[in-house]
Amino acid sequence: MISTRLSSSAELEYCGLKFRVHIPPNMPDGIVFLVHGRAGSLDSMWVFARPSENTGDLVFVAPQAPLVDTLGGYSWWEVEDGSRGGVAQREELDLACQKLSVFVDNFTELFSRQGILSPDLPKLAVGFSQGSGVLSSLAFKRPSLFEGVALLAGFVPSVEQEVEPEGRFDSESGPEIFMASGMKDQIIKIDQSRKSAAYLRATGLGVTYREDEVGHKVSSAGIKDLNAWIGSKF
Repeated sequence: MISTRLSSSAELEYCGLKFRVHIPPNMPDGIVFLVHGRAGSLDSMWVFARPSENTGDLVFVAPQAPLVDTLGGYSWWEVEDGSRGGVAQREELDLACQKLSVFVDNFTELFSRQGILSPDLPKLAVGFSQGSGVLSSLAFKRPSLFEGVALLAGFVPSVEQEVEPEGRFDSESGPEIFMASGMKDQIIKIDQSRKSAAYLRATGLGVTYREDEVGHKVSSAGIKDLNAWIGSKF
């Protein structure tokens, strides 16, 4: 397990969301934002933060979603029916994207001003379940924010897929996408993930896609591929 610390009260006020962060001992090569799913927290995503000789010195930071969830933990939008899924409406998805977008900007500005990182470092984002829905939507709003986005047990929200995919990106814009889906997932069904991957490809994005015989989680082989994908970006 890598060393982490919680955000201070001043950092929370400046960045807008509470977070947990890992700062490497050397000047970092990049930043990876870890975006949890429904009823998660800033502690939920650290299984995906595994620096190795393939990833170099990276900052890993996990913001906590702003909404208290009825299931416990925190979420990016409210789900009224008590299920672990839930369809996002346009307004609440836009608000979630705004919160996360502001956090990414403010975190980068604050830590670069302190000399901890360079402001132009490459940035990746890894989202699980509901977190992947926010990230896929944010990729449409700010195509150059991240060099790559990993969608784990992930999907593109239905309100985004109502937009014709052609022309949303061109060959010079948009992040590379990594997706790892579970064929036995009862929350984000495999057909939903496959449809989302096809939609992203239709927009012009490069998509690396894998699926495994697992439920609502990522297989050990999927985590290994994720680490290799992250390492290839730095």
